[in-house]
Amino acid sequence: MNQLLCLTLVVLSAAQGRIFHAQGELAGEVTQTTVILQSRLTASPGLQDGDVPGAAGWGKFEYADSADFSTPRETDWLEAQAGNDYIIRTQLRGLQPGRSYFYRLVFGRERSRTQTGPVRTFKTLPATDQPVRVRLVVGNCMNYAFFFDGPKGDGRNARAGAADRRLGYPAMESIRRLEPDFFVGAGDNVYYDHPAKTAAKTLPELRRKWHEQFVLPRVVDLVGQTATYWLKDDHDYRYNDADRTGSREPSHELGLRTFREQMPVVAATDSAEVTYRTVRCGQLLQVWMVEGRDYRSPNKSPDGPEKTLWGGDQKGWLQRT
Repeated sequence: MNQLLCLTLVVLSAAQGRIFHAQGELAGEVTQTTVILQSRLTASPGLQDGDVPGAAGWGKFEYADSADFSTPRETDWLEAQAGNDYIIRTQLRGLQPGRSYFYRLVFGRERSRTQTGPVRTFKTLPATDQPVRVRLVVGNCMNYAFFFDGPKGDGRNARAGAADRRLGYPAMESIRRLEPDFFVGAGDNVYYDHPAKTAAKTLPELRRKWHEQFVLPRVVDLVGQTATYWLKDDHDYRYNDADRTGSREPSHELGLRTFREQMPVVAATDSAEVTYRTVRCGQLLQVWMVEGRDYRSPNKSPDGPEKTLWGGDQKGWLQRT
Protein backbone atom coordinates (compact mmCIF):
# COMPACT_ATOMS: atom_id res chain seq x y z
CA MET A 1 0.00 0.00 0.00
CA ASN A 2 2.82 2.41 0.86
CA GLN A 3 4.59 1.57 -2.40
CA LEU A 4 1.40 2.27 -4.35
CA LEU A 5 0.97 5.60 -2.57
CA CYS A 6 4.56 6.59 -3.34
CA LEU A 7 4.14 5.63 -7.00
CA THR A 8 0.93 7.67 -7.25
CA LEU A 9 2.63 10.72 -5.76
CA VAL A 10 5.54 10.42 -8.20
CA VAL A 11 3.17 10.18 -11.18
CA LEU A 12 1.14 13.17 -10.00
CA SER A 13 4.29 15.17 -9.38
CA ALA A 14 5.60 14.43 -12.88
CA ALA A 15 2.27 15.39 -14.47
CA GLN A 16 2.08 18.65 -12.53
CA GLY A 17 5.63 19.51 -13.56
CA ARG A 18 5.02 19.26 -17.29
CA ILE A 19 5.03 22.47 -19.28
CA PHE A 20 4.10 23.25 -22.87
CA HIS A 21 3.93 26.06 -25.41
CA ALA A 22 0.66 25.03 -27.02
CA GLN A 23 0.20 28.29 -28.94
CA GLY A 24 3.54 28.01 -30.69
CA GLU A 25 5.61 31.08 -31.50
CA LEU A 26 5.08 34.32 -33.40
CA ALA A 27 7.50 36.66 -35.15
CA GLY A 28 5.95 40.12 -35.30
CA GLU A 29 6.72 43.63 -36.52
CA VAL A 30 9.65 42.57 -38.67
CA THR A 31 11.82 45.31 -40.17
CA GLN A 32 15.13 45.24 -42.03
CA THR A 33 17.02 44.79 -38.75
CA THR A 34 14.53 43.88 -35.98
CA VAL A 35 11.73 41.49 -35.05
CA ILE A 36 9.60 40.78 -31.97
CA LEU A 37 9.49 37.11 -30.92
CA GLN A 38 6.72 35.80 -28.69
CA SER A 39 5.50 32.60 -27.08
CA ARG A 40 3.29 31.61 -24.16
CA LEU A 41 4.01 28.88 -21.62
CA THR A 42 1.02 26.62 -20.97
CA ALA A 43 0.00 23.91 -18.53
CA SER A 44 -1.64 21.79 -21.23
CA PRO A 45 -0.75 20.80 -24.81
CA GLY A 46 -4.07 22.11 -26.12
CA LEU A 47 -7.54 23.20 -25.16
CA GLN A 48 -8.65 22.20 -21.68
CA ASP A 49 -12.22 22.98 -20.70
CA GLY A 50 -12.40 25.51 -23.50
CA ASP A 51 -9.21 27.39 -22.60
CA VAL A 52 -5.43 26.94 -22.65
CA PRO A 53 -4.22 27.44 -19.06
CA GLY A 54 -0.92 29.23 -18.64
CA ALA A 55 2.09 27.99 -16.70
CA ALA A 56 4.73 29.87 -14.74
CA GLY A 57 8.25 29.26 -15.94
CA TRP A 58 11.16 30.58 -17.96
CA GLY A 59 12.00 30.79 -21.63
CA LYS A 60 14.52 32.20 -24.05
CA PHE A 61 14.89 32.16 -27.81
CA GLU A 62 17.77 30.69 -29.76
CA TYR A 63 18.13 32.11 -33.26
CA ALA A 64 20.44 31.73 -36.24
CA ASP A 65 20.67 32.44 -39.96
CA SER A 66 20.82 28.73 -40.81
CA ALA A 67 18.37 25.93 -40.03
CA ASP A 68 21.11 23.78 -38.48
CA PHE A 69 21.85 26.47 -35.86
CA SER A 70 25.58 26.11 -36.55
CA THR A 71 26.27 29.56 -35.10
CA PRO A 72 23.34 30.22 -32.75
CA ARG A 73 22.67 33.28 -30.67
CA GLU A 74 20.27 33.53 -27.78
CA THR A 75 18.22 36.08 -25.89
CA ASP A 76 18.17 36.68 -22.16
CA TRP A 77 15.94 34.50 -20.03
CA LEU A 78 12.34 35.74 -19.85
CA GLU A 79 9.93 34.92 -17.04
CA ALA A 80 6.38 33.79 -17.77
CA GLN A 81 4.12 35.19 -15.07
CA ALA A 82 0.40 35.36 -14.42
CA GLY A 83 0.44 39.16 -14.70
CA ASN A 84 1.44 38.98 -18.35
CA ASP A 85 -0.72 35.92 -19.10
CA TYR A 86 2.45 33.77 -19.10
CA ILE A 87 3.56 35.41 -22.35
CA ILE A 88 7.24 35.85 -23.05
CA ARG A 89 8.30 38.42 -25.61
CA THR A 90 11.51 40.06 -26.70
CA GLN A 91 12.86 42.10 -29.59
CA LEU A 92 15.87 41.01 -31.65
CA ARG A 93 18.08 43.75 -33.07
CA GLY A 94 21.05 43.85 -35.39
CA LEU A 95 19.59 41.53 -38.04
CA GLN A 96 20.44 41.73 -41.74
CA PRO A 97 17.94 42.88 -44.40
CA GLY A 98 16.30 40.37 -46.72
CA ARG A 99 17.51 37.30 -44.87
CA SER A 100 15.75 34.24 -43.50
CA TYR A 101 16.26 33.55 -39.81
CA PHE A 102 15.44 30.50 -37.75
CA TYR A 103 14.49 30.45 -34.10
CA ARG A 104 13.25 28.10 -31.39
CA LEU A 105 12.02 28.35 -27.84
CA VAL A 106 14.01 26.94 -24.92
CA PHE A 107 11.70 26.69 -21.90
CA GLY A 108 10.99 25.03 -18.59
CA ARG A 109 9.60 25.43 -15.10
CA GLU A 110 13.15 26.23 -14.05
CA ARG A 111 16.11 27.52 -16.06
CA SER A 112 18.16 24.50 -15.01
CA ARG A 113 15.71 21.99 -16.53
CA THR A 114 14.52 22.91 -20.02
CA GLN A 115 13.30 21.52 -23.30
CA THR A 116 13.58 22.92 -26.81
CA GLY A 117 10.68 23.57 -29.15
CA PRO A 118 10.55 23.09 -32.94
CA VAL A 119 12.35 25.37 -35.36
CA ARG A 120 10.35 28.38 -36.58
CA THR A 121 11.34 30.89 -39.25
CA PHE A 122 10.78 34.42 -40.56
CA LYS A 123 12.33 36.71 -43.15
CA THR A 124 13.47 40.29 -42.56
CA LEU A 125 12.30 43.01 -44.91
CA PRO A 126 14.49 43.70 -47.95
CA ALA A 127 16.81 46.70 -47.96
CA THR A 128 15.07 49.94 -48.87
CA ASP A 129 17.28 50.47 -51.93
CA GLN A 130 16.52 47.07 -53.45
CA PRO A 131 13.73 46.79 -56.09
CA VAL A 132 12.73 43.24 -55.15
CA ARG A 133 9.53 41.23 -55.32
CA VAL A 134 7.55 41.13 -52.07
CA ARG A 135 4.81 38.57 -51.37
CA LEU A 136 2.28 39.43 -48.68
CA VAL A 137 -1.15 38.22 -47.59
CA VAL A 138 -3.78 40.25 -45.74
CA GLY A 139 -6.57 38.52 -43.83
CA ASN A 140 -9.16 39.34 -41.17
CA CYS A 141 -12.46 38.34 -39.55
CA MET A 142 -11.53 34.99 -37.98
CA ASN A 143 -14.86 34.29 -36.30
CA TYR A 144 -14.15 31.24 -34.14
CA ALA A 145 -17.76 30.84 -33.00
CA PHE A 146 -19.17 30.94 -36.53
CA PHE A 147 -16.49 28.55 -37.80
CA PHE A 148 -17.20 25.89 -35.19
CA ASP A 149 -20.87 26.40 -34.30
CA GLY A 150 -22.33 28.20 -37.30
CA PRO A 151 -23.91 31.68 -37.41
CA LYS A 152 -26.94 30.37 -35.52
CA GLY A 153 -24.88 28.55 -32.89
CA ASP A 154 -26.50 25.22 -33.72
CA GLY A 155 -23.23 23.30 -34.05
CA ARG A 156 -23.88 22.45 -37.67
CA ASN A 157 -20.37 23.40 -38.75
CA ALA A 158 -18.75 21.30 -36.04
CA ARG A 159 -20.52 18.19 -37.28
CA ALA A 160 -19.38 18.74 -40.88
CA GLY A 161 -15.86 17.37 -41.20
CA ALA A 162 -15.24 17.57 -37.46
CA ALA A 163 -11.72 16.10 -37.50
CA ASP A 164 -10.49 18.52 -40.14
CA ARG A 165 -12.27 21.45 -38.54
CA ARG A 166 -10.39 20.92 -35.28
CA LEU A 167 -7.21 21.82 -37.17
CA GLY A 168 -8.60 25.32 -37.76
CA TYR A 169 -9.30 27.46 -40.80
CA PRO A 170 -8.36 25.80 -44.13
CA ALA A 171 -7.44 29.25 -45.45
CA MET A 172 -4.50 29.32 -43.03
CA GLU A 173 -3.01 26.25 -44.68
CA SER A 174 -3.61 27.75 -48.13
CA ILE A 175 -1.77 30.90 -47.06
CA ARG A 176 1.10 28.91 -45.58
CA ARG A 177 1.59 27.04 -48.84
CA LEU A 178 1.91 30.34 -50.70
CA GLU A 179 5.01 31.06 -48.58
CA PRO A 180 4.43 34.82 -48.27
CA ASP A 181 7.13 37.09 -46.91
CA PHE A 182 4.66 38.27 -44.28
CA PHE A 183 1.04 38.08 -43.20
CA VAL A 184 -1.08 40.99 -41.99
CA GLY A 185 -3.92 40.16 -39.60
CA ALA A 186 -5.95 43.26 -40.40
CA GLY A 187 -8.44 43.17 -37.53
CA ASP A 188 -11.19 41.06 -35.97
CA ASN A 189 -8.57 38.46 -35.25
CA VAL A 190 -10.90 37.27 -32.48
CA TYR A 191 -14.55 38.07 -31.70
CA TYR A 192 -15.17 39.13 -28.12
CA ASP A 193 -18.90 39.55 -28.75
CA HIS A 194 -19.56 36.13 -30.29
CA PRO A 195 -21.39 34.06 -29.22
CA ALA A 196 -23.59 36.91 -28.00
CA LYS A 197 -24.89 35.00 -24.97
CA THR A 198 -21.37 34.51 -23.62
CA ALA A 199 -19.69 37.68 -24.88
CA ALA A 200 -16.28 38.30 -23.31
CA LYS A 201 -16.20 41.24 -20.91
CA THR A 202 -13.49 40.63 -18.31
CA LEU A 203 -9.74 40.23 -18.80
CA PRO A 204 -9.78 36.42 -18.32
CA GLU A 205 -12.64 36.14 -20.81
CA LEU A 206 -10.84 38.32 -23.36
CA ARG A 207 -7.64 36.34 -22.98
CA ARG A 208 -9.51 33.09 -23.50
CA LYS A 209 -10.58 34.27 -26.96
CA TRP A 210 -6.94 34.63 -28.01
CA HIS A 211 -5.93 31.32 -26.46
CA GLU A 212 -8.56 29.27 -28.28
CA GLN A 213 -7.78 30.97 -31.59
CA PHE A 214 -4.01 30.79 -31.53
CA VAL A 215 -3.84 27.17 -30.37
CA LEU A 216 -5.45 25.97 -33.61
CA PRO A 217 -2.80 23.86 -35.41
CA ARG A 218 -3.16 25.63 -38.77
CA VAL A 219 -2.74 29.00 -37.10
CA VAL A 220 0.32 27.76 -35.20
CA ASP A 221 1.85 26.41 -38.42
CA LEU A 222 1.29 29.60 -40.40
CA VAL A 223 2.64 32.07 -37.87
CA GLY A 224 5.53 29.73 -37.15
CA GLN A 225 6.95 30.16 -40.63
CA THR A 226 5.83 33.68 -41.60
CA ALA A 227 6.53 37.13 -40.20
CA THR A 228 3.34 38.85 -39.05
CA TYR A 229 1.77 42.23 -38.38
CA TRP A 230 -1.44 42.64 -36.40
CA LEU A 231 -4.11 45.32 -36.39
CA LYS A 232 -7.33 45.44 -34.42
CA ASP A 233 -10.86 46.43 -35.35
CA ASP A 234 -14.10 46.51 -33.40
CA HIS A 235 -14.57 42.84 -32.46
CA ASP A 236 -11.04 42.32 -31.08
CA TYR A 237 -11.19 45.67 -29.31
CA ARG A 238 -14.63 45.79 -27.65
CA TYR A 239 -17.71 44.82 -29.68
CA ASN A 240 -19.39 45.49 -33.01
CA ASP A 241 -19.02 49.12 -34.17
CA ALA A 242 -17.52 50.12 -30.79
CA ASP A 243 -15.99 53.51 -30.16
CA ARG A 244 -14.20 54.85 -27.06
CA THR A 245 -17.36 55.84 -25.21
CA GLY A 246 -19.99 54.08 -23.13
CA SER A 247 -20.00 51.81 -20.09
CA ARG A 248 -20.60 48.55 -21.94
CA GLU A 249 -17.84 46.07 -21.18
CA PRO A 250 -15.12 45.49 -22.10
CA SER A 251 -13.96 49.05 -21.58
CA HIS A 252 -11.92 51.05 -24.07
CA GLU A 253 -8.89 50.82 -21.78
CA LEU A 254 -9.17 47.04 -21.33
CA GLY A 255 -9.59 46.51 -25.07
CA LEU A 256 -6.40 48.43 -25.83
CA ARG A 257 -4.43 46.75 -23.06
CA THR A 258 -5.43 43.22 -24.01
CA PHE A 259 -4.52 43.66 -27.67
CA ARG A 260 -1.07 44.98 -26.74
CA GLU A 261 -0.62 42.07 -24.34
CA GLN A 262 -1.67 39.30 -26.68
CA MET A 263 -0.16 40.42 -29.98
CA PRO A 264 3.53 41.15 -30.70
CA VAL A 265 3.00 44.72 -31.89
CA VAL A 266 5.06 46.42 -29.17
CA ALA A 267 8.14 45.08 -27.41
CA ALA A 268 6.49 45.40 -24.00
CA THR A 269 2.80 45.57 -23.06
CA ASP A 270 3.31 48.63 -20.84
CA SER A 271 5.19 50.50 -23.56
CA ALA A 272 3.86 53.93 -24.49
CA GLU A 273 4.75 53.26 -28.13
CA VAL A 274 1.91 53.99 -30.54
CA THR A 275 0.65 51.09 -32.63
CA TYR A 276 0.05 52.88 -35.91
CA ARG A 277 3.13 52.39 -38.05
CA THR A 278 4.57 52.13 -41.55
CA VAL A 279 7.19 49.81 -43.01
CA ARG A 280 9.22 50.04 -46.21
CA CYS A 281 9.49 46.71 -48.05
CA GLY A 282 12.35 47.22 -50.47
CA GLN A 283 12.55 50.18 -52.82
CA LEU A 284 9.10 49.94 -54.40
CA LEU A 285 6.59 49.14 -51.65
CA GLN A 286 5.57 50.89 -48.46
CA VAL A 287 2.76 49.71 -46.18
CA TRP A 288 0.83 51.80 -43.65
CA MET A 289 -1.04 50.19 -40.76
CA VAL A 290 -3.41 52.55 -38.99
CA GLU A 291 -5.53 52.52 -35.84
CA GLY A 292 -9.24 53.10 -36.41
CA ARG A 293 -10.43 52.53 -32.83
CA ASP A 294 -7.90 54.13 -30.47
CA TYR A 295 -8.53 57.78 -31.34
CA ARG A 296 -11.84 57.89 -33.18
CA SER A 297 -14.56 60.38 -32.44
CA PRO A 298 -17.76 59.03 -30.85
CA ASN A 299 -19.95 57.41 -33.47
CA LYS A 300 -22.83 59.72 -32.53
CA SER A 301 -20.81 62.90 -33.04
CA PRO A 302 -22.28 65.18 -35.72
CA ASP A 303 -20.76 64.62 -39.14
CA GLY A 304 -18.29 67.30 -40.13
CA PRO A 305 -14.58 68.08 -40.61
CA GLU A 306 -13.81 67.58 -36.91
CA LYS A 307 -15.19 64.04 -36.78
CA THR A 308 -12.36 61.57 -37.24
CA LEU A 309 -11.42 57.91 -37.29
CA TRP A 310 -7.72 58.62 -36.82
CA GLY A 311 -7.38 61.54 -34.43
CA GLY A 312 -5.19 64.57 -34.94
CA ASP A 313 -1.80 63.03 -34.14
CA GLN A 314 -2.29 59.98 -36.34
CA LYS A 315 -3.63 62.10 -39.20
CA GLY A 316 -0.59 64.36 -38.94
CA TRP A 317 1.70 61.31 -38.97
CA LEU A 318 -0.03 60.00 -42.10
CA GLN A 319 0.45 63.34 -43.86
CA ARG A 320 4.14 63.46 -42.90
CA THR A 321 4.89 59.89 -43.95
